[in-house]
Amino acid sequence: MFAITHSIDTNKITAATFLHNVKLAELNIQAFPVFEPRPSRGVEPGALKEAVRQVLEAGKDPYADKTIQKLVAQAQIAPVMYQIDQEDEITHSIDALKHYRDETPALIQTIEKEFIQDVEFLEAAQQRLGRVDIVNALNEIKSAGNDRGELIFKAHMTNRKLTRYLEVFPYFLSVIGEEVRNPGPFLYSAPTGEQWTDYGLGEAFIGAKESQHPWTPWDVLHRGIEVSLATSAETVEARRAKVQAHIDRVDA
Repeated sequence: MFAITHSIDTNKITAATFLHNVKLAELNIQAFPVFEPRPSRGVEPGALKEAVRQVLEAGKDPYADKTIQKLVAQAQIAPVMYQIDQEDEITHSIDALKHYRDETPALIQTIEKEFIQDVEFLEAAQQRLGRVDIVNALNEIKSAGNDRGELIFKAHMTNRKLTRYLEVFPYFLSVIGEEVRNPGPFLYSAPTGEQWTDYGLGEAFIGAKESQHPWTPWDVLHRGIEVSLATSAETVEARRAKVQAHIDRVDA
């Protein structure tokens, strides 16, 4: 959950989660400066006492001694400086999260644009390659010619990229206030009710049927199912409702 608070630790965790998702998707954002606390000039434990003792032993007035005055000032100012740093760090952490939130629409736009382009590439690749297992591409590449092997590799990497996008996309939507809960396959596919039941998609999408891995965009395209990114909870629920309505009619 992306929430901006007045807790430094909470905001740091939120920022780290955001940056982890950006890195996972291999996307780029404008960096935000790292907070730099002011140098500490506190007094070492016992330093003031020792200085006073030395002045007294020298027969001088500790209240008039400039070294002692400086140590006293440092001892009094240091905790105030620490408090100011803490307040400034809270403000910095809030500003950082606001910056990341402001960057998120551009990230979402990038994912949406590249998702469409990459799906088009996979559709074209399937026209040339036919039904191949690009998820476990190594064996396919070894048995293919140079051009075919290169296309299999590109399709494999594109499919992996789309899978990464699907992992992070609901999170980025939540950053801008669009909560998409448990979207499952409806995040990236719009199957008809018949396709859902005929292919046993409820099981195939979690890897319990038809394949050794959960179905990816490549697998879905092979079945003639529409692959498109749902950019809102409303779209996800509409897709889910369409399938459920078919199931209810069949069971009636």
